[in-house]
Amino acid sequence: MKRVLLAALAGGVVLFLWGALSHMVLQIGDLGIAPLPSEDTLMAAMKSHIARDGFYFFPGMDMEAENSEQAWKDWEEKYRRGPRGFLLYHAQGAEPMPPSQFLIEFLSDVLAALVAAVFLVKIRGSIWQRTLMVTLLALFCWFSVHVPYWNWYGFPGLYTASQLLDGVVGWFLAGMALAALVKPAQTESR
Repeated sequence: MKRVLLAALAGGVVLFLWGALSHMVLQIGDLGIAPLPSEDTLMAAMKSHIARDGFYFFPGMDMEAENSEQAWKDWEEKYRRGPRGFLLYHAQGAEPMPPSQFLIEFLSDVLAALVAAVFLVKIRGSIWQRTLMVTLLALFCWFSVHVPYWNWYGFPGLYTASQLLDGVVGWFLAGMALAALVKPAQTESR
């Protein structure tokens, strides 16, 4: 168990450092993201019209009226006309990238590496085979999270592809550390 926890810490550190390199130096995390045109005008309109923090989908539908056939027809027409999308909105400003966000990211990376380390306890094979298994976890996440975001919400293709690159490289590197430190459990011989 001690070795699994050590591996989780090592894998989390590798993942965290890759994330820093990937986002701050290589700017992979910025691919497919653009600033709003006329940002000051749009931000002023948002401040005057959106009071609460939230995750907004537009065009929206009144959830109480969603069983109404006419409500569905009206929404479908607005959707066809556009614009369409969603907005993650916080009404108040905040300090950019406070230490707490880095701490949460680091803990998230360590916990994700712990899951992968527990997974590796059950997998036999060479370090490269076991590293490949951890890397495949990144593909699993990409297919189950980022492809649906691209499909259903229209996330940009370049952004979606960049998340694949970021995840696969990061988990390949973390997988090497994990596979080197976590040994497969011994099976009982009969």
